Amino acid sequence: MGQLEILIGFDNPEIIRLVAKAEGEAQSTLVRAKAQATANKLLQTTLSQSLIQSKAIDKWDGRLPQITGGATPFIDLKSLKSTKE
Repeated sequence: MGQLEILIGFDNPEIIRLVAKAEGEAQSTLVRAKAQATANKLLQTTLSQSLIQSKAIDKWDGRLPQITGGATPFIDLKSLKSTKE
């Protein structure tokens, strides 16, 4: 009897296969989560306000938002006001 069979107390090959598959998937999920956490920590240490703004500008499609939730716009519209006033 193998170690997995002893641990789960069954000798049914289908149950052993399903348990082994579930353990493999769980291990895979854990590895991906740890890799994502490491990537997030690295990204957090390299982020700056200017980098965030640059990335936002890179994604901008050129249209001004129709509605804002109080966020600072990329362009200060007050500075574009005519000096004739």
